[in-house]
Amino acid sequence: MPTFVLLVIIVFCLYLYATRKKPEGKASTAAPKNQPKSQSKPQPKPQPKKSDPRPAAAIIKTVMSAEIPKKIISSSQLSEDLKNQVREAIKALTVEIETKDDSVIDVNSQNFQTSIPASEPHIMPTTVPDWPHTYVYSYDELLQATTEQKAFYAQFKYRFLKYQFLDLNGNLNYAFILLFDFLNEYEQNKNLLLLKSNLQELGKHYPKTQPYAARFLAEKTRKAVGLDGLNQPAINKSANYGDTNEISNSGYYYDATYWGLGSRYKTKLDLKEEDIILLNKLYNTSNNFTEIEFCCKETIRLFLAGIKKLRSNYTQPSESLEREIDSLAGLVAIKHYRYKLNGSNYRYAIDPVKNEIYTTIYKHCENAVREKYSHKRKLNTGWLYSPKELVETLEAQIILPLAPILSSLTGTIQAPDEDTDIKLYTQNTTRWKAKLDELSAMFDGNAKTFVLGVLALGKLNRQNPSVENIFYEASKFIAKTDKEAGVELYVHYLHHDLQSENFDNKQLTKTIQKNLFKTGEQLGGFEKLVTEFIKDKDLDKALQAVTDIYRIKRKKIQLNNTFVKAVEEQHAGTVVLLSEILNDEPSEIVTLTVTTSNADSSELQMEIITNTDRPKSSPYLAELLFTTQQMDVLELFVKHHFSLPQEELENFARTKKLFARPLVTGINELCFETLDDILIEEEDTYLTINPGYYQTILLQ
Repeated sequence: MPTFVLLVIIVFCLYLYATRKKPEGKASTAAPKNQPKSQSKPQPKPQPKKSDPRPAAAIIKTVMSAEIPKKIISSSQLSEDLKNQVREAIKALTVEIETKDDSVIDVNSQNFQTSIPASEPHIMPTTVPDWPHTYVYSYDELLQATTEQKAFYAQFKYRFLKYQFLDLNGNLNYAFILLFDFLNEYEQNKNLLLLKSNLQELGKHYPKTQPYAARFLAEKTRKAVGLDGLNQPAINKSANYGDTNEISNSGYYYDATYWGLGSRYKTKLDLKEEDIILLNKLYNTSNNFTEIEFCCKETIRLFLAGIKKLRSNYTQPSESLEREIDSLAGLVAIKHYRYKLNGSNYRYAIDPVKNEIYTTIYKHCENAVREKYSHKRKLNTGWLYSPKELVETLEAQIILPLAPILSSLTGTIQAPDEDTDIKLYTQNTTRWKAKLDELSAMFDGNAKTFVLGVLALGKLNRQNPSVENIFYEASKFIAKTDKEAGVELYVHYLHHDLQSENFDNKQLTKTIQKNLFKTGEQLGGFEKLVTEFIKDKDLDKALQAVTDIYRIKRKKIQLNNTFVKAVEEQHAGTVVLLSEILNDEPSEIVTLTVTTSNADSSELQMEIITNTDRPKSSPYLAELLFTTQQMDVLELFVKHHFSLPQEELENFARTKKLFARPLVTGINELCFETLDDILIEEEDTYLTINPGYYQTILLQ
């Protein structure tokens, strides 16, 4: 009954206040009829009405302190004058917040007494567990804190409510979480006076929270009065996420949904509203990998496709992925956090746990994209909950169904573009190994194609500090098959090694050098090439020198023309006699041709052409005029799968009354113009033929 009387009185006062500004006429000086004329006093002249310097604050105090149910007085029943004054008060608060960071919202100039026991406020020194500055999205951040940090926060809040203010030593995350804690409590008790008192004390003793506390208080006050038409910075709140405001310790205010994945990529990926809300629930999704926009987009696409597939697994009307996650979140709140079912802490824990489950799904999707892009560093996707049975339940209900879904969706992940590849190679300096292994596995004997692939890989790794190792490893691989390509890639290794901070100058192993250089002349040419290249760093010149190393050099014979003529005259008769004898027996015809480069030069080149029996038919190219013995040697190589022991070749030559080395040299000289390389190579105690080269000299 007293409450009803109080409400009636308040309503009547508000009615008088709302109607007090009616137009006034001239004051009457006539005395009432029931009073004597002698007692009548002249009425004072009406003065301009002075406005109350704090009318809106008083009105807000009246509304808040009375806690009037909306069924009795709604915003539509308030007078326009009352609404206008409240609007002006809140606008003034907003201007003050924007122009003065260290201000406190003074919703009411009077000090309200709350249930907090009053005592002399002061900052108490204490030992504070370190908590590095992070963006605080909501009270949910406390769930990610360590046990020590949680224990300290409980003590911090307990002391704060007793007006014992602890020195946080710069660890302001505790203060910002307390701010959101008070906001959460307000959503339960709707006691605006208590919220105002708590936030005022918080801003007073921890000034960094002051502007944010003022904003929140102004917003809550605006909503409580029912004036939602003001252009105030809205506090976005998702029904499934809780408070989404982000507080920065650097002194700026953010809206967490603005920085959420959904809000950031809603236009770029043309996201639906439900996808935006879902992606905004995720937290701690930023890292070096997802800072690359292409990688982040592919991860988001895979996540949304994976969620869609997971939802399709629930076919019964009473089942859904969301209900499953709700159930698992409740299980975590009870089993891990040991909160009472449907208690206040339980309700606070549900949303952040659900968000953590979605975030874990997202991490599995990101790892799938990393695997696709050969990015070996993976995210930790383990659950931080206990007991073991709880973790097994989460794995069985969420992760196990997700694994085959991601495997089936891997093919939908787009290959990275060139810019993305460059960034990935820079982040993961050994990522090139997977691509080089792929090039090696695809090698089909075409050394030119392999070299081009390695050069392209090196271009993508131009910002990779380990780029020279690509060419070194590629050189070792191709040296077994193509000597010139092996040396060429080694020169590229030296080129990039010289440009690096430290010149390692790794040498080729003795085994590889022995395979690359069959003669001392070739080895000497290589050593000269390396020495000159280190000095002048001329890459084009060095690459040209590689070709010169393996070019067959014909020997030049210096002849004394005078001496030759003297010998010809001396033995003219002998030559005629020998010619007659040789003509009587069919045998090899030896032709000696002596030429000079010019008329005045004494330098001659002598070419000896030996004509022996030629086979009537040959399986080789027409321009390759192999003798019968040379063709027998090639057939011997084919029988031994292109790898012939030197001892066996010598035995074969002995049966033909020939020498092995001239046979090999003659074959190589005939094939060089066609192959631009030698056909038969010497490796330790074996002679080998490249099968690809052999196919080249055969008639097609």
